[in-house]
Amino acid sequence: MTLQPNSSDVKRYTFTREILNDPVTGNSRKQLCLYKLIDDNGITAAQFYYYAKEQFIEIEGKKLTVSVNEKIWKKPQYLLIDPSNNQLGEYTFIDSEMRLFWQDVPTEPNGTVTLDKAVYNFRRIPSGIPSGECFKFMLYGIYGDTYAEYTLKVDQLTWWQRFNTNYYLHSGTIETNTSNVMIVVSAFYLIEKVFETLHEADS
Repeated sequence: MTLQPNSSDVKRYTFTREILNDPVTGNSRKQLCLYKLIDDNGITAAQFYYYAKEQFIEIEGKKLTVSVNEKIWKKPQYLLIDPSNNQLGEYTFIDSEMRLFWQDVPTEPNGTVTLDKAVYNFRRIPSGIPSGECFKFMLYGIYGDTYAEYTLKVDQLTWWQRFNTNYYLHSGTIETNTSNVMIVVSAFYLIEKVFETLHEADS
């Protein structure tokens, strides 16, 4: 990866991660995670929905679906499909899942995302904060200097808050040198897989 550009070339976004109850049953145990990518003008540039039955991105009036194809004796395929059923890209995961700790993969990414034949590595990186309330992730091009760094602040909720709110909200920031929002928002699927792994480890 080449050196990152000057600070004047860096674009900044904010994003939110809302955890909602199941929109069909209202069951808090089957949750929908909704990411919103917000630009400097406070406008939602894209949204990403992560739900047990469906994962998709809404961007510029289009809905892009993450299609999970299970295969016997083979790793599942995670494809990004456009409204015309064309494949725009795909996701891969190391060892078929996301690694739990960034220290576990000092030389390898947690996963990759491919868009328009360009491959980007994704990995969890140290947050610099000795607690479980802050997470950092990096998405970066294998070739070239395209990158996006994500910082996510997770509020620690009490037991009462977890069972008595319709949703709770996490907030984050992104610094990137690309104007391609699709590259930036595509990482939300990979971030959500990290949280899924963390949840499974706690259960």
